[in-house]
Amino acid sequence: DTLYICTTDIVIGNFDTSGCLTSGWQYMQARSISGYGIDLNIVGMANTSSEPFVPGIAPQMGGTLVKILADVFMIPDSIEDRTAQMMIVYNFLDHFNFSRPDGSSIGLKTDTVPDTNCWICTAWAGSVCLEWRRVSLPPPGGCDSTEVVMEEVVYVDLDVVTLEDGSVTVQESYLCGDVDGTWTLDVGDLTFLVAYLFQGGAAPVPVAAGDMDCSVDPMPNVGDLTYLIAFLFQGGTAPCVC
Repeated sequence: DTLYICTTDIVIGNFDTSGCLTSGWQYMQARSISGYGIDLNIVGMANTSSEPFVPGIAPQMGGTLVKILADVFMIPDSIEDRTAQMMIVYNFLDHFNFSRPDGSSIGLKTDTVPDTNCWICTAWAGSVCLEWRRVSLPPPGGCDSTEVVMEEVVYVDLDVVTLEDGSVTVQESYLCGDVDGTWTLDVGDLTFLVAYLFQGGAAPVPVAAGDMDCSVDPMPNVGDLTYLIAFLFQGGTAPCVC
């Protein structure tokens, strides 16, 4: 019961840029490189060759880049671990990059390090090798020849680029307004909510079940109590769909 990202929907736009730093960018695309939906590669360009000009992100500009939407399969309530870890893979620079308007990369560092190459001879003429082949790993008999070359290694400079992995937690199923856990909306929920708000009673499980109107603040309040009273006795709108 793993959290999967539906790659078919992702390709046609299963992400949201509203209110994000990438809102209004001229090109945004996302896909699963592996094809199995457990990874996501997002590519975005603020400004392409077409008009109008769209500025990119200023240095040290805070905010959200993009909101990722995910499809979740049915998870039995018996499963306690409902958290999927989300890791930023930055070691493969082909798939991790921020760039300037001219296309040059930002936040990368280059070091020159020694690299030992192993060579084996595939054709001998006495003691003279006629054909050499470089191998990635030394064979059981060892290398016939080695050489040390200085190579440039490019990696993300973590002194200037801060990366923080995250997670997604899927809550157990619940019905908004059903604060007493009976899967029905009735006077019992009203009594439970009054006790919670004014008498130090137990909190709904999960507490977001008391958010009748799906407001910005998920904590139950007097507004939710009024909402439930209107629904039960005055023909008001039913609690939102959680």
